[in-house]
Amino acid sequence: MIGQTQGADRISYSVGTGESIPVENGSVDIITFAGSLSYAKSEALVEEIKRVCTKNATVLVYDFEVLLKEFMDMLGISMNPVPSDYDHAINFSDIAGFYPANIHQGTLSLEVTSEQLAHVLFSSSKRYTELVKAFGEENTFNEVVRKLTEISPTHRISVNTYSSMYNVNRD
Repeated sequence: MIGQTQGADRISYSVGTGESIPVENGSVDIITFAGSLSYAKSEALVEEIKRVCTKNATVLVYDFEVLLKEFMDMLGISMNPVPSDYDHAINFSDIAGFYPANIHQGTLSLEVTSEQLAHVLFSSSKRYTELVKAFGEENTFNEVVRKLTEISPTHRISVNTYSSMYNVNRD
C-alpha cells in the first residue's frame, strides 16, 4: 500500500506496528484501520494510538463483508460455515478517550457481471478449492463465468459495511 501512495503537502506515510508507530508523541491527525482492527485491537495498540495522536485526532475504522453464499448455492456448491473470531464490526466504542463521531452499519447492493462475480468468488482459497472440485482444474474460471452467465448475465450482490469514526483526546 505504501508503494501506491501519492505525495501531497503535509502528508507522510510510514510503516510500523500497532505497538510501535515510528512517529513522535502527539504528531498524528488521523489513523485508519481498513479491515484490520479485528486482528490488531489490543491494550498496547490503544495506548500507542493515544500516544501518537494530536489533541482531537480522528480514528477511522472500516470493514466490509461480501455475502456470497447464495451464489455458491446457485453453482451447486454447499460450503459448511467455518467458525471464526474475525469481527467485521469491531470498533473502539468500549475504549475510554475515544469519542464516537459517527458509527454506521449498513448494506450495499451492487450489480456486477458474471465475470466480476467470478473474480470475487475466486478471492477466497476455500471457495477456490470448492470451485475447482465442482468445475474441474481445466479452465475453472471460464467455466464458472459460463455457468453464472447461464443463470443471468448480471447479478446483485450484497455487501455488509461497517464504519466507525472517533475523536481521540490524549490524556
